[in-house]
Amino acid sequence: MFVRLTLLFFITLVALGATAQDSASVPTTPLSSKPKKNVLKANVIGIALSGQYERLLSKRVAVGFSYKTIPWGGVPFRGLINPNNQGTQETLNKLRFHHQALTPEIRFYFGKKGYGNGFYVAPFYRNATFRTSGLGLDFVKDNGQEDTLRFDARINTHTYGMLLGSQWNLGKRFVLDIQFFGPHFGRSNLSIIARPKFEMTPDEQDNLEALGQLFAEEAKNSLTSAGIPFKNETVLKEPEKITLKANSIWAGIRTGISIGWRF
Repeated sequence: MFVRLTLLFFITLVALGATAQDSASVPTTPLSSKPKKNVLKANVIGIALSGQYERLLSKRVAVGFSYKTIPWGGVPFRGLINPNNQGTQETLNKLRFHHQALTPEIRFYFGKKGYGNGFYVAPFYRNATFRTSGLGLDFVKDNGQEDTLRFDARINTHTYGMLLGSQWNLGKRFVLDIQFFGPHFGRSNLSIIARPKFEMTPDEQDNLEALGQLFAEEAKNSLTSAGIPFKNETVLKEPEKITLKANSIWAGIRTGISIGWRF
């Protein structure tokens, strides 16, 4: 976070310096007379790797496409989640986490200059995926063999929102885009798959189904306690795995600070 903020401060100073030098030595051509229609931007805050491509369609309208990802790794900020509970921390340390989101949007600029400059309102759609793995439940099969039920969870969300922000030109090429506030709402689908390591007999599969039902109830209670009230849950039995499926509402807030290059 500190490195990204420092980079943002440095780039802003350089761009502002270039703007001052250009205005003092060479008359500038107004942006509106020959605007650069493409902008590539990188978000400089947050833990995700995030970028956006923006294309100007007219003085007031532009379209954009954003992508962000958190590569597979540990759960972010896990030390802040119930830090005094050793059991919770041990569980979080075992988890592997991955996230990505795709966000197309339409921007409407209201500033006098236009062409990607000034205050904007942007309706958008976001498709996001959250995945976790790494947890297991040890159990003993009927023949005395020890096995582990391994869990993989996936939440897929579809939300719609409205972003308020402002974008400024920093010199002839750089832009600064601040996304102030972008609430979005929609729905989400949960899928948790439990797989044993070894092949199971039909009788053991029946026991696995009972274990899956118990797991589904515990998962539902845990998610509800965490403020994610999943509903319409179903448990699907397959030859070598149990799948829990459920759905819920979903909400989030979109913000960011990006530095971009106009071309």
